[in-house]
Amino acid sequence: MKPIDIDLFIDRLCGAFPTVTIARNTVKNTWSKDEFMLGVDEKLGGTALVKLENEKTFPTLARVREVFRQLAHTGRVEGPRCERCAGTGWDDGMRVTGSDDFGWSVTQDPYKARHPLTGVPFSYVKQCVCVGGRHEQN
Repeated sequence: MKPIDIDLFIDRLCGAFPTVTIARNTVKNTWSKDEFMLGVDEKLGGTALVKLENEKTFPTLARVREVFRQLAHTGRVEGPRCERCAGTGWDDGMRVTGSDDFGWSVTQDPYKARHPLTGVPFSYVKQCVCVGGRHEQN
């Protein structure tokens, strides 16, 4: 990744954790000079963001390296992805409920509500019941 890509990556992570106080400039200065981060393929950045944005806290550089290593090695982050949210952590209500006689998938409508003051309908998402895109194993 180029330093500018790393800066954008950090900005996106900070946006995913808006209530966490992060020394953004310090993180940018450190990560953008890190040899590992500079050697990462920028094409993996989006996939890594999906994984890291679903973590409970802002990731450390060591955690970011770990995720990029998994992606570089396997092409994906290990573990099954949640069927409800596809690993994003956000459930939009869409479900494949079966197929008709012709093999077409049948899906449920997204979650919908009406604005309490204007009555205007809108779609919404809610946080998925999974943890970081994966359901806990019992």
